[in-house]
Formats: sequence, structure tokens, C-alpha cells
Amino acid sequence: MWGLSRAYAEAALARKHYGQSLIVTRISAGQGLEVPVWDIGDRNGTPVLYFHSMLTPVIFSDCLPTILRQHKLRMLMVPRHFIDVNEIPASDARQRHIIDGIAAALSYLTSTPLICLGDSAGCSWAVRFALSHPELVAELHLAATPQSGANIQSPTLLSDVSSRIKGSEQVVYGLTRIYNTIARSPVFSRRALSYMYRSSPADLATLEQAFSDLHLSDWLTLIANRALHSSLDEVVSLQRDWTKDISDIEVPVTFWHGTEDPICPIEEIETLVTDLEDANFKIVKGAGHFLISQKLDDLAAAFSTRKWA
Repeated sequence: MWGLSRAYAEAALARKHYGQSLIVTRISAGQGLEVPVWDIGDRNGTPVLYFHSMLTPVIFSDCLPTILRQHKLRMLMVPRHFIDVNEIPASDARQRHIIDGIAAALSYLTSTPLICLGDSAGCSWAVRFALSHPELVAELHLAATPQSGANIQSPTLLSDVSSRIKGSEQVVYGLTRIYNTIARSPVFSRRALSYMYRSSPADLATLEQAFSDLHLSDWLTLIANRALHSSLDEVVSLQRDWTKDISDIEVPVTFWHGTEDPICPIEEIETLVTDLEDANFKIVKGAGHFLISQKLDDLAAAFSTRKWA
């Protein structure tokens, strides 16, 4: 469909975003696991390991390669939706296996401590990576952190659904099938996401650009058709009270949160940060849930000013 075999359709679609700026490396990480790593930006720059959101493995910005080079950053992205670990029956075990595979793959690509960046549903993955492989991580940054299920004061639709489906694999499977059915239809997915983010002008603008110019419909369809287990794992991962792990993280943690985020209320994160020692909290005015896409230059500038020991 995109000029490559179905096995590499995600890489072909990613090249529609990033063109020749994207280098795709596939590394055998042992135990039969092949890890694809998307390498973008300054090859000699500070490495940033990006754990993407549930919607797509890409950032909604056609300026990403330019911004990374300007700030001397090298972004390493692993499209986890398309890593085949279906032979492992448990979702938690699949996540652990993928994280260990990513760590093994990175040892071939860089010897420099990483900035680990989690985006929305990717926050759970980023926290677990930093906890499991602290020797690889210099700092942990979490953007648009989802409600974890603990200490929720103002439940959103996302957290309410989350609390109701815990402990029921059948409900998780049914919910995921509904999600994938909607995702396969550009008309339905556009309408559903627009409704979900209707109270955030910043997010609506990002979605409009993503659907119109940045192939969001193609990503949703590809993931729905090719990544059923990954969709299930994303829902299950969101149920984990991953915030408990943050207190055991050995590196500095910074939270980035937009004032217009309708999915993850900023008050919940403020409470979480208050309970943590040495955690930083960056409030980004005018940003919504797609904070990284909307304020990419601000994040890149902050990362580029860091001085590593």
C-alpha cells in the first residue's frame, strides 16, 4: 500500500512524515525479538528516547527533524505497536519483554545517557524503562500524564472507563474492539476525537492538521488492522498504577502539562508532584493534551540546555 511489504508499512508511512531525515534500524535484541528504532535529528546530538502516545508512533509536526537539528538533539523512537510478541500470553510480560529489547537495542546505537520522554499513554512505558534500566537514563520527562487510577479527585471519561474495566479481560477486549472499529473509519474516528477534545481549542487545531496533512487516519487504520494485541496492551497499561514506581526512580523527573488538557486534569498532576521529592513541574499555558506536538520547540530548547555529567 505504501511501497513496502505489509511487514514494514509503518516505516513507509513514517517516511511520509519525515522523508529522508528518518533512518530505520532493525536490531535483533535476543530471544527472537527484533526491535525497530526510528532515528531522527542530529546523529551526534543528545539522545532522546521517545515513548509515543496510544494514537500514533509519530509526533504531529512536520518540523520535527529541523527542530531536533537546531537544538542538537537525536530522537530515537520505537514504534511499539508493531513489535511482534504475540507468543507471550500476558500483557505485563509483553511490556517487560519489549522494554528489555529496547534497552538492548539502544546499547548498539548510543553510549550517552538518554533523556527518556513519555507522551500520554507512553508515560507508563517511560517510567518502567527508567526504573528497569536506570544506567541508560539521565532524566525522565513525562508529558500529558494520564490519570493513573490513584488519588483521582476529578474523574474524566478516560479515568471513569478505566476504573470500570479493571480486572475484566473480556471488557478490555470488547472496548478495544470498539476502539479499533471506530479507528478503521476516517469519518467516525475524526468525529469521535473531535468530540473528546471539544473543550480544548489547541487540541482541536492539532487534530485538524493531523487529519488533513499528517496522515492520522492512515495511522489509526494501520494500527487497528495490524496491532490488536498492542491496542489491548495500551488499555491494560493505562490501568497500572504506574505512579507508584516514580518514587523509586533514581533520576530527576520533570512533568509537562498543558493548561487546556481535557483528558488529564492538571490538578491531579500537581497533587502527584507535591508528593514527590525533587520532581519538577512545567505548566505550559495554551497547550492541550497534544502538548509535545504543540510545544515541541519549547521542549527541545529545554532539553538542549541540559548539561550531562
